[in-house]
Amino acid sequence: MKSFKPDSGALLTSIQNPWIKQLHRLQQASERKSQGLFLCEGTHLLHEAMATQWPIDSICFTQAWSDKNASLLASVASKVRLQLVTDQVLNYLATTEHPDGVVIVCRLRVAPSLETRISLALAIETVQEPGNLGALIRSVAATQADGIWMTPDSVDPYNSKVLRASAGQWFRKPPTAIPLRPWLDRSKSQSIQILAAAAGGRSYWDFDLTKPTIFLLGNEGAGLTSSIQQLADATISIPMANKVDSLNVGTTGALLLYEAKRQRSSKLSEIR
Repeated sequence: MKSFKPDSGALLTSIQNPWIKQLHRLQQASERKSQGLFLCEGTHLLHEAMATQWPIDSICFTQAWSDKNASLLASVASKVRLQLVTDQVLNYLATTEHPDGVVIVCRLRVAPSLETRISLALAIETVQEPGNLGALIRSVAATQADGIWMTPDSVDPYNSKVLRASAGQWFRKPPTAIPLRPWLDRSKSQSIQILAAAAGGRSYWDFDLTKPTIFLLGNEGAGLTSSIQQLADATISIPMANKVDSLNVGTTGALLLYEAKRQRSSKLSEIR
């Protein structure tokens, strides 16, 4: 295990530094794609990235953070650039109002194969709120579902707000942006049932969710487009009290995934 002792010569003090300016541009989705990198903030996310062995390019941190987290820095792989920066530079890289002293630069990963066999998954169309996507990621991780596949016009999956809202679970279940139609067509050919969450459907309690299943979720305001919804085998709804016409998409996804998990756990208990 190596030790890290920053010295005054290693300190980056200017937001005009070319490398720092390059990293700052990663706050834009187009730059993340161009550079093949993305930013995440905070000690917790660093722990999660390391726990999942996500490829880390570099870590920028303040002296105060380094003093508190010397053992964590010492456990970072030797190929990772460790860069001491001033508070001003750290704040320039961060998107939060009060960053805790560390910003991590991670590498984009190649998307998983579309041939991945699905047991339980979410497919989301044009979801725009980072908090909603982050909440869905947490539910996918908590229920051990296979993942989230989403239309390219949804919120950028590498948005720093998405990573924070996922409470670090993003690194275990990163969402994949793809054209949904061909993926759903392929899934149907593999006898995976596709269930669209929308108003007017049958209660989701009535369905056998022990089968391989993909739940379709739509935009926060407009819901699913007809062209995507028509790919579903059935439309499902969540029973609600009178005068309540909808639920937050994050809540909807969690309820559906947990009902599938409940049914599968019950079936497994019966077999045993």
